[in-house]
Amino acid sequence: MEKIFKRNGEFNRFFEAYLKSIKDNSAPLTELGVFQGARKCQIEVQNKVPEGGAPAEMSTSVRMSPTPGREPSSDASTASHTETTRLTPAAEQVWQTWEKTRDEQYVNQALMAFLDAVALNIPNNKCTWGIRRLAFKVEFKKATMESRTDGYLYGPEGGDEAFAIVETKAHPRKRRDRGLEIYMQESAEMVAWIRRDARAGRKVPLDNQRLLVSQDRHEIYLTWASYNASYVDYLEDKEPTANTFLVMQEIGPFDIREHKHMRKLALYIGCFCLQITDLIVGSPQT
Repeated sequence: MEKIFKRNGEFNRFFEAYLKSIKDNSAPLTELGVFQGARKCQIEVQNKVPEGGAPAEMSTSVRMSPTPGREPSSDASTASHTETTRLTPAAEQVWQTWEKTRDEQYVNQALMAFLDAVALNIPNNKCTWGIRRLAFKVEFKKATMESRTDGYLYGPEGGDEAFAIVETKAHPRKRRDRGLEIYMQESAEMVAWIRRDARAGRKVPLDNQRLLVSQDRHEIYLTWASYNASYVDYLEDKEPTANTFLVMQEIGPFDIREHKHMRKLALYIGCFCLQITDLIVGSPQT
């Protein structure tokens, strides 16, 4: 991937200037070319988003409600229909909205601008990062789950077939207390995506492995979800052939304030886009 970057002379010049601007905090934005927007948004994240944000300030990406035609549980029997449909799967069932907070919007813009700057300058690339909030709505026996991404990677035909999904938050993640809600939301999004594709089908299969790209303030993560056919059977309420789980492997964080981190992340994203391009080109349905 590094050789591909270097062969694209103009892009590589802007990429190196972008990395230097992170390292030295010096290069003016006008010298960064395709990375100008990404760097501007990353600086806004650092300057305008408080570093000590709390999970209580985040929006939700997932809601659950009783499946239509089924009686709600006794715990929810006194709640109105509107309240019930706003229920999240968080441990304490907090009420939150779909709308991104102002701080989350800064983070979302920064991540999408960076992903775009890399992907749009890879020769023969067939996939594009889009900022549209793609919705996945699936029904289970006792509940309906709806999730919305903060962006996704799509193919040359556009549409709703996602090759990766994006999630952003305004505060760093923590593996304790309310911080666990981020992991719960991301896992629920992945379940909804897998289940939706199992029902609707795909033109380009993803071979039981999927990517979530997330940014929590200044930290970016790549999370690989791995599963097998038996797990899909489990989601479809069929008898699984073995004990099976969805495994979420988190890589990161990549700190937007560290030039070495962002170099490595750009190479990862470039390689992934080329892998997806190969899948698209090789699919008989595209």
